[in-house]
Amino acid sequence: MKIKLFSTFIALALLVTVGGVYAAWVYGQDASGVSKEFELTSANTIVVQTGGAVGELTITASNPKITVKESGTQYIPALETSGSFDVKFVPSPSASVAYLDETKVKLDVTITLPAGTAYEAATTSFQLTKDTLGYDKSGTAEAPVYTWTGVNLDGFGLSFVSEWEDPIMRYEDYQTFTTAASKVGKITVSLVPAA
Repeated sequence: MKIKLFSTFIALALLVTVGGVYAAWVYGQDASGVSKEFELTSANTIVVQTGGAVGELTITASNPKITVKESGTQYIPALETSGSFDVKFVPSPSASVAYLDETKVKLDVTITLPAGTAYEAATTSFQLTKDTLGYDKSGTAEAPVYTWTGVNLDGFGLSFVSEWEDPIMRYEDYQTFTTAASKVGKITVSLVPAA
């Protein structure tokens, strides 16, 4: 009876050990990626954080917004982007070694504007790489920390849709434009799979 119990105990121990290794292997894959979305808003600071198999992505946003203002020409609006955000990426210890190589770590930053906005592009994006202004790599070669500080919205290249390029002469048109201009959308930061 004692031998049977001992054999059962050994079998359970093996199952737990193998299960633990299997879980580490499965969850250590890079397929899930890391992505985080935050509102493009006038709030002073937004902190968003997410973790995945690849690592942890933290974004601190400082008042990123699109503002419509008066241009030099009467009745023609102008578009202004302001604010910035900081991005920090810390690779997971179980992530692929490619994420330790700063030449392969890239972040896609995408701004998505809702339908019916006053802006030309519904979706537009750019990449953050080691050559981007504000980039820094700290930590160690085995445990790096990547940061991009002060990323502004100028890289998105937003412009007005053609219907708002002409002067806004009627009050009804101005009201329609104001409604369209207030739809500001969201920013998504996603890790690009390493090649």
